[in-house]
Amino acid sequence: MTHLKQYKNNVILALVITLFIILPDIIGSLKWSHYGNYDLLTFLEIIFTYIVAYIFTLLPIIYLIGLSFVLIGMGFVEVLYYAFFYTYMEVFDWSLLSEAEDIIGSLKSIESYIIVMMIILAILFITLYYTIKHFKKKTVKHAKYYLLILLILYSLVVYNQKNYFPKNNHLSYINISTTLILAGIHALQPEKYKKYKPYKVIKNHHSIPIVVVIMGESLNSTYMNIFGYKQNDTPLLDKLKKDTNFKYFHAISGGVNTEVSVPTFFYIKREPDNIQLLKDNSTNILKLAKNNGYKTYWISTQKEETSTKNMIKNYTDVIKTRKD
Repeated sequence: MTHLKQYKNNVILALVITLFIILPDIIGSLKWSHYGNYDLLTFLEIIFTYIVAYIFTLLPIIYLIGLSFVLIGMGFVEVLYYAFFYTYMEVFDWSLLSEAEDIIGSLKSIESYIIVMMIILAILFITLYYTIKHFKKKTVKHAKYYLLILLILYSLVVYNQKNYFPKNNHLSYINISTTLILAGIHALQPEKYKKYKPYKVIKNHHSIPIVVVIMGESLNSTYMNIFGYKQNDTPLLDKLKKDTNFKYFHAISGGVNTEVSVPTFFYIKREPDNIQLLKDNSTNILKLAKNNGYKTYWISTQKEETSTKNMIKNYTDVIKTRKD
């Protein structure tokens, strides 16, 4: 009994930390009715979270605070991601960090959410710090090994979920940590590319004086009046509908981010992972235009990204990029 009393404050601290870790889920569920659909699995995850939090309390204070805020922060990242996209962060979404400048610019649309979350995080940090100072917890020398074993077991469980998709009955930090681990595993694995039959490029002798190709970032034909949407949001394009030189079609992006979708379009790739086409430029639209005597232009509201540099630098006469 005396032994249990020694760890009483650890038990209390673990409860507080667990509450803080699941707080993003509570906030998300209050804000959006479909954010969480909690069941028995969620309850088991809360118990697991308490065990993790209890092990945290057995560590020195600096590790306790740091590790607790990693998990708390993960939960808030999921909430902010949901505020922007109305969906949960998936494995491939971590690759979007390579487009950090564009992401930061886009976050202005959820600026109020970010400010509120930062204030809540600051309050949580201060509260946790003084709670730990108030409750003199018991530390255990070998607690770091318990945590390491738990992390290895968790990673092994995650590794077996190679086709993992976040679900609303998982805690936010579980969704985020799982996708992060899988993204890390994917990044460390050597890339495997399929080999496809070479494309046959045939010269078209029908000449058109001027060709203008417009690429809209994150544009969806479902919400364009020219394709039947009820709002009159494409008045200038609508005027061109009867022009025989104007062509417009429904299309589906060849990738989930700019680095994949843009080259897939401008290289005319049927297979998104057909890397060979990026190497030999056999279907590069700008190259084909140059070969047919066109003067080529690349005019963009975005700066040249790595994914498009190789595509445009050797086959473009005039390059104009600007951010405003």
